[in-house]
Amino acid sequence: MKNLGFSANRRNTSIEEAVAKAVEWKLEALEINLNRPEYFPENFDSPRKTAIRKTSEKSEIRLLLHAPDDINLLSRHKNIRLAGVERLKEMLAFGKELGAVYFTLHTGKVGLVATASGRVKIMQHPTFKPLAENFRDSALRLLDAAEGQLEMGFENTNHFEGFFEEVIAELLEQTQLKLTWDIGHSFAETPEKIKQTLRFFFTHLHRVRTVHLHDRNEKTDHLPVGSGTIPWKRFGEVLQTDEIFKIVEVKDAEAIETSLNFLRKLSFGQTFSAPPVSKK
Repeated sequence: MKNLGFSANRRNTSIEEAVAKAVEWKLEALEINLNRPEYFPENFDSPRKTAIRKTSEKSEIRLLLHAPDDINLLSRHKNIRLAGVERLKEMLAFGKELGAVYFTLHTGKVGLVATASGRVKIMQHPTFKPLAENFRDSALRLLDAAEGQLEMGFENTNHFEGFFEEVIAELLEQTQLKLTWDIGHSFAETPEKIKQTLRFFFTHLHRVRTVHLHDRNEKTDHLPVGSGTIPWKRFGEVLQTDEIFKIVEVKDAEAIETSLNFLRKLSFGQTFSAPPVSKK
């Protein structure tokens, strides 16, 4: 299985240590999760960035980056939204300096605080169309900043809600945007939404550059691959595509090793296909 790797997302683990682990496990990819504050760009001077790049290149470990989850690309307040875009541009520049080849982003949500009750209400995307234009504008600014030096793609957080699917489909046709497919999260929704998500990704499989691999059960996800309910043998078309990075996204080193062992032994007697479009 080519371009197999894992997500560096554990506390007190340096990028250098993560690269060394990738080498030890005979992998070809490493995703650096920028949710971890120790991986923020400002913590790295030029010599350290150069050293990481040289080590990963010498070790033939291709680096990927995962943007933080808490940067909002949808805000109704333009200056706040663009501040988030600028922060992501800093991370894109960081990726370029490291020699990274891919950058994953989440689409984001808008939360409103009801002052009377103190409760946070998530604004429903399908009912607030101006957010679609905010999202499109943010995505285009970031694609421009990537300058074709590293590829960039949006990841599904369970399901591309509301207008996201429409806007992303348009951007896939009009730009160099790619996709990150979290297969584990694909199965976290209702049966109909699961079908819709699988249909979307299989339709656009030629634009998928990274898949996140973790298993799930009725209670939780990010379990070792092969320990839950995901039908992995049915995803041979994805997992056997050499150009796609397969990133194990689990909680600790033991779970990574368990997942890698499962994936390396996995055989594919069948492959999955997109569910048919409902005739309703």
